[in-house]
Amino acid sequence: MHSDTWIWAVVGGLALAGLLLFHILHGFMQSLPAEVRAPITASAKANSRPLAVLAVIVLWTASYALYSIAHLDDGTNALASAAQNGTGTTTAPGTATNGPAAAGSTAPLPGGAATGAVNGPTTTTTTGGTRTTTTTTGSSNPTVANSTVFGGATTKPAQSYHDSTIYPPGAANLRGISKDTVVVCGHAPLTLGYAINTKPEDELVFWNYLNANGGIYGRKFNVTLEDDQYTATGGVPAAQKCQAKNPFMIFGALGDDVIPPVRQWAEQNKELYLYGFTLRTGSEKFRYSFTNTISSEDLSSVIADLGADKVPHSKVGIIWRNSTNFQPARDRFKKEVVKRGGTIVADIPVMQDQGNYSQEILTLQQAGAEVVFVLDDAFSQTNIIKQGKSQQYNPHWLVFGFNVQTKGLGNDALTPPLMGSNLAPPYECHHFGGPYASYGAELKVFEAAYAKYSPNTDLCGIAGDVAWQSWVSFKNMAGLFVACGRDCTRDRFAGIMESGFKGTTGAACPVDFSGDGHHGGFAADLFEAYAVTPGNPGWRPIRRCVKA
Repeated sequence: MHSDTWIWAVVGGLALAGLLLFHILHGFMQSLPAEVRAPITASAKANSRPLAVLAVIVLWTASYALYSIAHLDDGTNALASAAQNGTGTTTAPGTATNGPAAAGSTAPLPGGAATGAVNGPTTTTTTGGTRTTTTTTGSSNPTVANSTVFGGATTKPAQSYHDSTIYPPGAANLRGISKDTVVVCGHAPLTLGYAINTKPEDELVFWNYLNANGGIYGRKFNVTLEDDQYTATGGVPAAQKCQAKNPFMIFGALGDDVIPPVRQWAEQNKELYLYGFTLRTGSEKFRYSFTNTISSEDLSSVIADLGADKVPHSKVGIIWRNSTNFQPARDRFKKEVVKRGGTIVADIPVMQDQGNYSQEILTLQQAGAEVVFVLDDAFSQTNIIKQGKSQQYNPHWLVFGFNVQTKGLGNDALTPPLMGSNLAPPYECHHFGGPYASYGAELKVFEAAYAKYSPNTDLCGIAGDVAWQSWVSFKNMAGLFVACGRDCTRDRFAGIMESGFKGTTGAACPVDFSGDGHHGGFAADLFEAYAVTPGNPGWRPIRRCVKA
């Protein structure tokens, strides 16, 4: 509470200043010659009343402006303090609150997260079977979601959401969620665990960390994985095993060949499905499938742009897996290369896990390809590059950047440096500054969580960045549950995306569902290999969150 008596001191001071100014002007007028002073004096006398009114207006306006600024600052500081300390107005029971801030309007917060006052539904009406949810603007309340994991709070304009209508009210809409638990199941290439020295539980550390810190709105997450064997035929059986657990939703990790059949199955079986990296082609009319990850077509566009920037107007070759699910990304890459002034000199399809690529490499050499994009999994990419080195072929290689390549190739990853992109920013164990500084705080939280919940995971080996990408992806997924609010249902979860949700969570790139309500990923990080220490190559970010 502030006293208002100070305003009279301001008014008095301004009045005295006016009298002094009048005295100075009077002296100045007396020093002027009579023939100059006379017309000025006559004009002043004729306009004495307007001049007096002007003086009063200036005095009052200046006083009121100072008064307003002082009181506005007081209110703003009080609101900011309450939000940061979690002591602001709490949300009434039955009202959902605060999701991630709109993309482009986020603020840096503890743990690398950015959240805003994206308030949950305050009013829900049902008309003709259509449930509409409206939202209001207000300060966020970090305590109800999870201020430890998702950072503090800022005040931003609210986003308005409507509930989807993919499920009828009742049991189907509430499946897998209760007042204290959310059940989620996903399919992932667990069969590759042996190759990167990880177990399924090593990839779920984020959820252990989240649950240990209170979950979201008090709900703990029961997250399990099923092995899709990273094959086109393995995804659906894994999703069916998930379905048997009656989860809130099913998620898919990645795979151009793996995810499309599951999307089709999810549509036929009315399963809420949030999937990761794959092609967008063929998913345009699905109602039950959503993604917050960039598509393989868009990622190929980003990589083509990187190659054009680094080696402009070059001769470009491409090796790609001969699959209808890989072809859209290959087509996009070729189109973008030509658009940016490059020339495609070799376009070579290969079989999955082909093994021997000597003839393909010879074809690239003879075509004079200066830049080569390998559109296949990380292990095949590494194998192709190794064989290229053995044949004394050293173009600029473009890849999906994993530690599999840098750790597997050693110094060969630097001659010339590999370039690429991926779904999370690069990771190098125990490095939090330099090129990693923009998300260094999040890296510290990540490493501390793994030290506690999965101490045997070799973060400094090829398992490290896979664990990091799982962390970033899962935290991004959890951000959708924050936005879904305390009264979250399956329809509301789908509805926030259908309503055009925008947000940024942790170290992930922003998501924006405003295009069609189902595809929210549109940006990726650019990588370059470099010598972290002599004999130890790693990846560093060139640019963060580049749009296709």
